[in-house]
Amino acid sequence: MSRASEDPPTPEIRRFRRHIVRLWLGQVATGIGDQLHSVALLWIAVESVGERAGWVIAAGALSRLAFGFVGGAYADRWDRQKTLIACDLLSAAAVATLIFATPGSDGILLHLAAVAAVLGMLDSLFQPALQASLPAIAPDTARLQAANAWLDVTRRLAVALGPSATGLLLAWIPLQHFFAVDAMTFVLSAVLIASLGRN
Repeated sequence: MSRASEDPPTPEIRRFRRHIVRLWLGQVATGIGDQLHSVALLWIAVESVGERAGWVIAAGALSRLAFGFVGGAYADRWDRQKTLIACDLLSAAAVATLIFATPGSDGILLHLAAVAAVLGMLDSLFQPALQASLPAIAPDTARLQAANAWLDVTRRLAVALGPSATGLLLAWIPLQHFFAVDAMTFVLSAVLIASLGRN
């Protein structure tokens, strides 16, 4: 059968494609932003506090572990779209505070660790809310599997592109401005999620 004779996509299929592309773009952006953030955070932490930089990583990991047990429960109770948008905007605000952090200053370790902990907590809410939202975007099994596959590709793509983006941006902007880029990716993700509509 020729392609010209195939039935055109239904409005529901077009809606699914439009929504999953928007969701995917937001997650690619924040995934790459997270890679930039991680490089800048570790660099500044090591430069400022040396071997104590491990506390920054530990703060983020412990926060994810602690809130991971309750994130799914709250994601089911709260409005998922509002939860996703709020997590993105709060993450943007937390990351933006690092733009003004002075490496080597008093309290820099606490500042970096606090931001890492906040981001870990918000991610523990965001990820379950995102997974729970997919059936609303992809109501049948085939499209749900496709949506999950797209998000899996997103994570892999962010890990692959992040280091390359880091190398390119280092030639153009100061390392601390990586936090501004990361904050903007969270805002972009929030806008794209809001554009999906209430249904």
